[in-house]
Amino acid sequence: MTITPKQSYTIQIIRGICIIAVVMTHSGPLGLPLVFYRPIINFAVGVFLFLSGLLSSAERWYPLKRISKVIIPYVIWTLIYVIIKFYDEPAKIIPDFLYKLVTGNANTATYYVLVYCQFALLIPVIDKLARSKFKLLGFLISPLEMIIMRYLPMLFGYENNKVISIIMGISCLVWFTYFYIGYLLGNGLMELKLSTAFLVIALIASVALECFETYWRLGTGDTDSGTQKKLTSLLTGIIITLLFYKLIKSEKCPKISFLHLLGDYSFGIYLCHIAFIYFLKFIPGYKEIVLFPLNSIIALLASLLFVVLIKKLLGKHSKYLI
Repeated sequence: MTITPKQSYTIQIIRGICIIAVVMTHSGPLGLPLVFYRPIINFAVGVFLFLSGLLSSAERWYPLKRISKVIIPYVIWTLIYVIIKFYDEPAKIIPDFLYKLVTGNANTATYYVLVYCQFALLIPVIDKLARSKFKLLGFLISPLEMIIMRYLPMLFGYENNKVISIIMGISCLVWFTYFYIGYLLGNGLMELKLSTAFLVIALIASVALECFETYWRLGTGDTDSGTQKKLTSLLTGIIITLLFYKLIKSEKCPKISFLHLLGDYSFGIYLCHIAFIYFLKFIPGYKEIVLFPLNSIIALLASLLFVVLIKKLLGKHSKYLI
């Protein structure tokens, strides 16, 4: 997809919105409030991957270039989070670092980098599927992964073994639909004919369904009831993604400098925000006084300030950290 300057600006605005949603996801309250706020912010990772697909092409496939931009910061931040966890037990740092590096679970967000790398490597395969007579099968990959690997164990009361659970945590399959739709639209292999009005109505219905599923899961004792990796969340995320795509194509996005700034620094904020959420809780009285969503705003601004300072201090070398 050939991106105009106005579309590029809009994409950064969307990334800014997404990183706000990411920080809110990781700093929001648990329990019943999940039912009401998570369904409207669960789109962030899916939209990030959609935008990646939108801007990808098999003709411009440079996987090492794309992966090199994210893998070094990923390694460094994995080490940082392991040190934070085991600063008082140095002997555990190296083995846990190696384990977290492979499994992508240094925190609740770092899995994204490994998922992104998988898509960067799979672009030629995705392109062949997208141009084949079987291209509709691509839309089934994420729903089938969710049904087979997540819903069936939940419904029949069994757990996947540890290895399978680790693979599920970093597998790109559960996110495939987002990247695939982006790739199809970005390469002119699919045309979006749905009206904005239809998508808005569908979004309202989808959010209601997701609230219902989240409430049901919460009632069963599911500790991950707010997850993005459920069918209703996938539906809601896709609808939001398509609305964002319409905004990109319209070239009518208002100029919002702060959101654009967040979009420019979204990757750095993504990597460091969990640390700020963690350390802010040590301020006396913080957890009791600073409630959601104010705590999310503070964590976001602290993360943004950190990334801006790193950019200023390290200049071109900041790419190795953020």
